[in-house]
Amino acid sequence: MSSKLKERKLPQGWRWAQLGEVADIFSGSSAPQGSDFFSTSGFPFVRVSDLSESGVGGIIYKTRDRLSDIAIFDCLLKKAPKGAVVLPKSGAAIATNRRALLGIDAYIVSHLLALVAIPALSLKEWVYFALRQIDMMDYSDNTGYPSLKKSVVEKIEIPLPPLSEQKRIVADLNKKMVAVEKVRAATLERVEAIRTLPAAFLREVFSFNDGKLPRGWRWVLLSEVCSFIRGVNFKKSVVSYTPVTGYLPILRAGNIGAKLNTKDDLIWISRDRISKEQLLRIGDIVVCMSSGSPSVVGKTASLQKEWAGSIGAFCGIIRTKDIQHSQYLSLWFRSPNYLKWRDMQARGANIQNLRVSEFENISIPLPPLSEQKRIVADLNKKMTAIEKARDAAEAESEATHALLAAFLREAFSGAL
Repeated sequence: MSSKLKERKLPQGWRWAQLGEVADIFSGSSAPQGSDFFSTSGFPFVRVSDLSESGVGGIIYKTRDRLSDIAIFDCLLKKAPKGAVVLPKSGAAIATNRRALLGIDAYIVSHLLALVAIPALSLKEWVYFALRQIDMMDYSDNTGYPSLKKSVVEKIEIPLPPLSEQKRIVADLNKKMVAVEKVRAATLERVEAIRTLPAAFLREVFSFNDGKLPRGWRWVLLSEVCSFIRGVNFKKSVVSYTPVTGYLPILRAGNIGAKLNTKDDLIWISRDRISKEQLLRIGDIVVCMSSGSPSVVGKTASLQKEWAGSIGAFCGIIRTKDIQHSQYLSLWFRSPNYLKWRDMQARGANIQNLRVSEFENISIPLPPLSEQKRIVADLNKKMTAIEKARDAAEAESEATHALLAAFLREAFSGAL
């Protein structure tokens, strides 16, 4: 138990008990290797990743993997009963402090530890709630690759009230968790719905039946309205990975998304090594020309404010003659039309490269400048509202976790 919790004075009738006293503790077994050992309708096999799917209530009812009959008969696997508490016992997952109750009988992977409550002493829910109060990193024996020894976990102490009091507190917590879960589920649905809105708004503007454009619009090649400037591959010997006086920052592929991320992964280069043309300007659109995933090939971002710097290899600058064109095109590059075209350029399953010639020959639907201004103003207004709504919904989701933590602190202080 955390030192802060143990400093609290326990209510009358409560006592400190070691986990090894109130639960049987054991590790899982190594995952079988080979497709023959898995089946779509076999026995549940719990991996560490399944803990993240257990929700606020922390109960696992289904698993991503299921074992075949061959695995059950041929492999030495550890089975945990319904009601066992499982938590990570090795690797970085320990730091996540995820816990889950098994809502089903299941085999568990070797990276998990299972605790089966001894009915005469503790409720399974009590052990689960107690473990949610403990930071297991405090008991890890290796900071490089964290791991938990069974002998150490067995000696961790938790507050233990009489069974009747456990039942009362657990019933109250379950009732509150159901309410929290309803709020959280509704909030997550709202977050997901909000995330679909940008694509819906962009699709509304940039969808055309049979390629027929509205009156006054025309199809143009990107090269007709923009110039394309390649990024520079600087040698490691001339760059700095920390700011240096007289040096300018260079955007790399990892900095380019829907918004520019200029906080991380920058390199710095002497100002005299960058040509005037390669310096970024307001209105420039920067594009990532290669990526490890086809889904992010050709990511674009419009530069909205002054930023002294340039771009590195595998990136390019799309520079328009009119800043209004730039604001309009930066929205078009987020549209389903462009994303579909981008994904069609994928070559193979690994590193994807978008050729400059292909990019310059993209057909762009271009309305009159006045219509571009109207579209930009309207979509920017909607995107700002979406962002505010998303931030509010995500904050509400975070608040549900804080509320649950408060309920647990209250329960384990004996205040309920």
